[in-house]
Amino acid sequence: NTNWIGSQCNIPICHGIPGNHSTVCSSRGNCLKPNTCTCTAGWTGDECQFPLCFGKSANDTQVCNGRGKCTDVDQCECFDTKNTGEQCEPTSSATKFVISFFVLSFVLILWM
Repeated sequence: NTNWIGSQCNIPICHGIPGNHSTVCSSRGNCLKPNTCTCTAGWTGDECQFPLCFGKSANDTQVCNGRGKCTDVDQCECFDTKNTGEQCEPTSSATKFVISFFVLSFVLILWM
């Protein structure tokens, strides 16, 4: 059987890579049986090649609210400066003002 290697044919091959090789399943999972990767937490895909961002795969069109790309586990890189939230959600001027106000108030309290 070409899906297994080893002296006892006990090492599965996943997508052309032996299950005991460090790069199997994109180095982010384990090859349990031929062409079947079990991915470590935060990764998905046939070969564990896609990071998950807040429950969505990097290849999902709605990852990072459809306004950015998932570059690593729970790491969104937003396409523009209007959407700067953790998941590339819009950050309104009012929200920025409130955050700035609380930061400034905290600094003033510490200063006094």
